[in-house]
Amino acid sequence: MLDVVALTETASAVPTGWPQPATSWSVGVRVLLSPALIGVASAITRRQGPEAGGWFAALPLTSGPLALVLTLEQGAPFAAQASAGVLLAIVALVAYAVVYAWSSLRTGWLASSAVACITYLGGIWLLGHVRASLVLTFVLACGAVVVAHRSMPREHGVHAATHAPAWDIPVRMAVAAVLVWVVAHMAGAVGPRSSGLLAPFPVAVTILSAFTHHHDGPAAARRLLRSLLGGLVSFAVFFLVVGALLPVAGTARAFATATLGSLATHAVAWRLVRDRRPHIATQIPEYE
Repeated sequence: MLDVVALTETASAVPTGWPQPATSWSVGVRVLLSPALIGVASAITRRQGPEAGGWFAALPLTSGPLALVLTLEQGAPFAAQASAGVLLAIVALVAYAVVYAWSSLRTGWLASSAVACITYLGGIWLLGHVRASLVLTFVLACGAVVVAHRSMPREHGVHAATHAPAWDIPVRMAVAAVLVWVVAHMAGAVGPRSSGLLAPFPVAVTILSAFTHHHDGPAAARRLLRSLLGGLVSFAVFFLVVGALLPVAGTARAFATATLGSLATHAVAWRLVRDRRPHIATQIPEYE
């Protein structure tokens, strides 16, 4: 979900292990994978509800392949160090989710997105000065997820979803491709420090939450974000395993083990999300 491992050129102004400016290859991978992820997550949201869409979107379906690209381009030691930066970025992402959720109680999707994005970028800037081990960043990420989940507003009552237009998902995918391309090229043009702030921008989360808010209402967007938070632990597990095993086990074993561990954790997360989601009557929209 986080586009944080597509930065591969080392720059002295950015802390060691923090993501670096993207190559054209990794940008291409992001432009292809991000819209696909958003399309699938959006379809799941339409068919199964926002909890299922948020849960699916938390899987490292874009960041995982990008981490592999980073490993092949820059080597295992560099990718292992970058994993700590990915885990720190989760802290900023959960801040995004909490701020969006509370803002959506009083504002529309545009204002909520703007405030959440500013919060995310501010968090990334602060976290860019943090020096911590891989294990400590994992603990910080998981702790942030727990605190954020408890900080989300509670949902009560009945929320009826609106009818989604047929063009909704294709537009989401097109917007994702454009935003990924713009953010990546802006990152390459504004210098290494600003690159480190722009490149991790959560394009997929922004699009999913904003479109869900617009078409299905703010309560649906909050439920999607709550479910996303529950799934981020498996995202963190993936990069913990990658960062720990790459230097000692090799690329294939590290990524295979990380994938299995992440999927197992995600299955448990879904059981928790399913069992604890609020009993809110929601009409799943059909396409017009």
